[in-house]
Amino acid sequence: MVDQPAPDPILLAESLGDLVWLNRYLGGTATITHQIGRLIDGERLGRLRVLDVGAGGGDILVSLGRWLGRRGVDLEGVGLDSGRETVLIADSWIRETRFAGSIGVVCGDARSLPFPDRHFDVTVSSTFLHHLGREDAERALREMARVSDLGVVVSDLRRGHLGYLAAWSLANTVWRRHPYTRHDAQASMRAAFTMGEARRLAEAAGLQAEVEAQLWFRWAMRWRRPR
Repeated sequence: MVDQPAPDPILLAESLGDLVWLNRYLGGTATITHQIGRLIDGERLGRLRVLDVGAGGGDILVSLGRWLGRRGVDLEGVGLDSGRETVLIADSWIRETRFAGSIGVVCGDARSLPFPDRHFDVTVSSTFLHHLGREDAERALREMARVSDLGVVVSDLRRGHLGYLAAWSLANTVWRRHPYTRHDAQASMRAAFTMGEARRLAEAAGLQAEVEAQLWFRWAMRWRRPR
């Protein structure tokens, strides 16, 4: 429901807030930071240029900025989302953080990113790829690789019976009063890719990527550009 052309802005903001909670407590943020740590291991960096595709409320970039800061690396981030209302919400939330001058938000299509080749060091995406069908997901992965100089990190839900049961339980308890999150939690798990499907997506996109199972019914994909 958050992908509607004209979502209710109040319900959308509440649903994006639920996603912030999921990222913080159910592995979304931790998976991205861990995988980026592996990707940049051995690199001598003072600054990291990061694009977040399907950025939602922008919380992944803000958390990444804090994580990098503790390691002496500055973040230059851009969050991209196709929803104009989502972009406005993310921009307002980011302005309330200390990263207001280093993280920007733009409206755009993951299948045709509005950036030149290798414009960023790393492109990330969290809990977004399942919003796309197989062919569009392949196109999005190719685009993420195209605009990345160092590599790509993607994390998403892992489809399965236990994962769907967990989503159903949250939808009917914690989120039972919220129409968007209650619906989308279950719909997202049904639309999610399995580990095998994620590997085939990477191969079809021409990426020799590592795809690994993560806690809380997630998988992570990590691709490093050959040097």
